[in-house]
Amino acid sequence: MDIDKELTALTREFAALAQKDTCSRDIGHLSVLQLQVLTTLYFRGAPPTMSELAEDTDIFLPSASVIVDKLEEHRLVERYHRPDDRRIIQVRLTSKGAGLIERHLQTAERTLKQALGTLSDSDKKVVLRFFERYLHALRESQR
Repeated sequence: MDIDKELTALTREFAALAQKDTCSRDIGHLSVLQLQVLTTLYFRGAPPTMSELAEDTDIFLPSASVIVDKLEEHRLVERYHRPDDRRIIQVRLTSKGAGLIERHLQTAERTLKQALGTLSDSDKKVVLRFFERYLHALRESQR
């Protein structure tokens, strides 16, 4: 049994199932990039300009614009002119877009709690240490 191969396979399956769960329930076929834009907007705080959004998501500006167009069609985001400088266009989540991400996060939390509920306290501590290390590695990779 190669534990590294099993962990890699489980990670990929987890990501695929999480993506499928979000896409199928709310608007049909939300792409990975659309979900990435929505999630970025949700966690970012201040609404970005289109250029900032493209940079934050590592998507070329023309592609980011097309993605935002599609998300606007579904009323998940909206573009607006910044009040102090109407030349600058920013993007923000609508309540529908924020609700979609919140439901996704709640589903993930509920599923995790259900899985953790079957573990002993000592096993939960191992899982907690793993998540702490994984989060640290993700933060380091963002630098």
